[in-house]
Amino acid sequence: MSTALQHIVRALQLDPGHELAQKLRNRVKEVERLKEEGNVAFKQNWWEEAVERYGKALEKNRASEEEGKGGQIMATSLSNKATALLKLKKNEKALEASNESLELLPCPFKALNTRAQIYLNLEKCDATIGDFKSAIREASAEESATDTDVQALRAELGKAKVALKRSKTKDYYKILGMHKECSEVEIKKAYQRESFKHQAPSR
Repeated sequence: MSTALQHIVRALQLDPGHELAQKLRNRVKEVERLKEEGNVAFKQNWWEEAVERYGKALEKNRASEEEGKGGQIMATSLSNKATALLKLKKNEKALEASNESLELLPCPFKALNTRAQIYLNLEKCDATIGDFKSAIREASAEESATDTDVQALRAELGKAKVALKRSKTKDYYKILGMHKECSEVEIKKAYQRESFKHQAPSR
């Protein structure tokens, strides 16, 4: 049972006829059901279905202003949705969901790790490194995190630093319009072709 639901149950024990608490209990149960369906789909690698289930959980969460918007449940559903969208390579939508999640709950290392991976896909290396460092800091302080979690984050941070270093060097293959598996002869031809383009016209 979630913390939110525990609080609602305690409130109903004190006042069984409290109408708003009853409505809130029903909504929280429905949100958790939808979120769990999303988790099941995610574990089966059914990314599209996972996104749909998490989306429905979020819609249900947003359904009533007077009942509140369920900060932690909302943040978790958004982070899970972002992770599923990341798997689908829908990076912009994933980033939007991830940012919204971290606005509600700024510190979970898993959510920071997800956003770091999104930034990496978007080639935003500085932001990637910042989020991995924050994730490592939070994981080191979070009781639910293990040493394996921290080590995995450190490994990802190392990869991100390498990617940042590469991003600051010129990609000559890209400049020449060649793939990295091309032959030396092909590279020479491409270089000659580019050189010819930039030669000053004869007078």
